[in-house]
Amino acid sequence: MDVAEETVTTQAGERAAGADVVSAGDPGPNVAATSADHVVQPPMGPPSFAELVWAHYLWREQLRSLGATPNGHDLDVPLEAAYRRRLAAFQASNGRIVDAYWCRSEASAVAITAKEPARFARRVLRRSATMRFHSATDWKTARSPGLAMLLQDCETLAIRVSEVLNGTSQRIAIRWIMSVASFLLARADMEPPRVQDKRRTAATTQARAHVAPELRTIESYYLKAAEKRARMVYVWGMVQGIAGFALLIAAVTGYVAVASRHSLHDASAQQLAATVVAGAVGALISVLLRMDERRTSTFTIDAEIGGRAVRRLGLFRTTVGAILATAIFCTLKAGLLQQITIPTGTRAIYFFTVIAFLAGFSERWAQIVLGSAETVLAPAAPAAGTAGAPRTPPSGNGTGPGLEQAD
Repeated sequence: MDVAEETVTTQAGERAAGADVVSAGDPGPNVAATSADHVVQPPMGPPSFAELVWAHYLWREQLRSLGATPNGHDLDVPLEAAYRRRLAAFQASNGRIVDAYWCRSEASAVAITAKEPARFARRVLRRSATMRFHSATDWKTARSPGLAMLLQDCETLAIRVSEVLNGTSQRIAIRWIMSVASFLLARADMEPPRVQDKRRTAATTQARAHVAPELRTIESYYLKAAEKRARMVYVWGMVQGIAGFALLIAAVTGYVAVASRHSLHDASAQQLAATVVAGAVGALISVLLRMDERRTSTFTIDAEIGGRAVRRLGLFRTTVGAILATAIFCTLKAGLLQQITIPTGTRAIYFFTVIAFLAGFSERWAQIVLGSAETVLAPAAPAAGTAGAPRTPPSGNGTGPGLEQAD
């Protein structure tokens, strides 16, 4: 098969070496004249995808102008080595190209890359490759603004997918977007250079009718997957918060064991430690029940604020549960809630554990309990006009209250 007619969908397996680059200037009408003069020293940093697309286009045009042999390996094409070097530099920075569509008539293409994580993250943390969508289509879609807008929608959606999702859901969404972008670029590649505006508009309308519902379906899939991932990250943040409190208690216990061993048997210290952990666990169980999809879920979170922010929110939620539980524990110990009888003996720690769990589980219940304590500390002020000394009415001449007219 003629190499110039090579399939436009390629799998990563490109040979690589060096770091020479090809200038991204206009190749001009006579690409056959392209020579090593176009090869310059590389700029600092890895090449962009647009530069890689130009290098690929110049190489293919030179190959076509020289007349490729059927097997495509018998010609010495000067720009091929430069393209391979540019490809190697690009893949070293962005990951290997796993799928790509290269236009035949213009220097335009779309591709997806997969960058493997570090060895520790891959083997210990079990993280998978991160996929990215790359697009450089302005040259081909300059005369088709409708297709350009659809490709822009694909790129925007791919950015959201790459930044929010990971693992299987990210691979599904990115490859789905790639199939839509390849279809749009193929439609643009099929248009003759001087096609009439009416025919181009009709083709764009037809492509939009086919692609727009597909993009909405992809976005719906992305939103559901993003919400599920945000919930998992949120819960993981809460688990980290509970583990942090447990480590803190263990550290304090170890210090107390060294400094004052008899303090370890103090009932109040044991009750406080159980209260902190129970409050954090109550917050975790509350969130898990609110996430139950079998009933109307009241838990919502914006996944696009970032995984770290979502994890911190989960950590803060367990902290709030532990603080509320500690506040109620102190309230009960201070005797501000006399209507609640605190058991004595070994049952006291179980009592405080249950109370702390309820405080972390239900913020509303904790507010009610603390509100009852507030009424003990600050009784309600008497209503206006219901207490105080009676006011002396003013005298008839209006000289002032409590004043009599002078003789």
